[in-house]
Amino acid sequence: MNAPTNATSDTATEDLSTEILRTLSFYDEMSLEMIFLDIDSDFVQLNQELKTQDLLDELKKLESKKRVKKIKREGQYYWIKNFPKKPWYKRLFFIPFKK
Repeated sequence: MNAPTNATSDTATEDLSTEILRTLSFYDEMSLEMIFLDIDSDFVQLNQELKTQDLLDELKKLESKKRVKKIKREGQYYWIKNFPKKPWYKRLFFIPFKK
């Protein structure tokens, strides 16, 4: 009986990480409060059991996957989305052809 619950929680976690990545910016750092306020209102209505701790846990997972970066400034934490890196072979192949 635990399998369906885990499957639903995995889907909810995946949806939360997708929503966080959609909310975060490549250019502007966002605090936890800003992220929570900028998350889509339809998503929040569908996931009314969403807590700040869930958001922090998911941000920590995204940090470990190097999808987001945590910055500490003035005693508060901010998060920013990382630019995706090009594979080494694309960087190596296209460098000589740039003018």
